[in-house]
Amino acid sequence: SLNGTILSTHQLNSESLPSINIYPNPTSSKFLIEGIVIRQINIYDQQGKGLLTEQYSEKSNSVTISLDDFSKGIYFLHIKTTDGFVIKKVIKK
Repeated sequence: SLNGTILSTHQLNSESLPSINIYPNPTSSKFLIEGIVIRQINIYDQQGKGLLTEQYSEKSNSVTISLDDFSKGIYFLHIKTTDGFVIKKVIKK
């Protein structure tokens, strides 16, 4: 059971989520994010610690990110697009 007050709800519909592709995944270094226009990318580790924030003012639907300075592991990408937010997982091997 939940204790607290619900302030709002938002129905998620998989058809309304922005379409984003990430490859190669897993990766040993760089990976490409492709899809609709990307505005901002935040990378978090498994503990939720923010490791990188990149903002894009150019209208680009593909971005290359380097994980060269990151340890091996699982990272979560919070991708802001012109159509909303998407969370994706990327693995560095």
